[in-house]
Amino acid sequence: MKMRMVLLPVLLIGLAVAAGCGSPDAGDSSRASDLQGQTVVVSPTWAAEEVLDMRAMGSRAARVVSGVVESVGAPQAVTLTEGFESGVTVVYSDATVRVGRSLKGNAPKDAERVSVRVLGGTVDGYTFVYEDEAKLSVGDSVVLFLTDNPDAFYPRDAALQYAVLWGMHGAFHVKDGTGFRSAGIPADKRNVPMAAIEKSVE
Repeated sequence: MKMRMVLLPVLLIGLAVAAGCGSPDAGDSSRASDLQGQTVVVSPTWAAEEVLDMRAMGSRAARVVSGVVESVGAPQAVTLTEGFESGVTVVYSDATVRVGRSLKGNAPKDAERVSVRVLGGTVDGYTFVYEDEAKLSVGDSVVLFLTDNPDAFYPRDAALQYAVLWGMHGAFHVKDGTGFRSAGIPADKRNVPMAAIEKSVE
């Protein structure tokens, strides 16, 4: 069974929850096995004029770092217990990024690592999809626009440090001086020279 939630009017979220879809803060982590075979899809909607504007993204980011993805933790499932998202079981992983440069925010300490939470995955046959989320894999050379206050679908616990601002829009995979973004982004906004990325946070 597959369900879809669209993050537009709050009322729509409320209806989806009432229909049994479910919500955030870290809560019950034992529910995924009860949802085996189900898929929940959340479709966040961001204002296009912001997510496609590099300066707006640079202004909104709490920190912008350049580095390498060292590890991606195993997916974990937790059922949210607060707000309109209450009852939703989300799946997430925490990636560790070794920071080489800090383009915005504190200068990196020696061998600094940051933890970046990414939504989506499958646990015990239950699948949670957070559309347009950033994709991080071990060994990726990246520039990440980070937020320390992501939306309510990100479980709040002691391990939560950052998430990628506006999902795939804030994640650049770097090669030969260019940051490449997801194919889901319009072609004329997808690939950005490092000089332009750096200028966006000046």
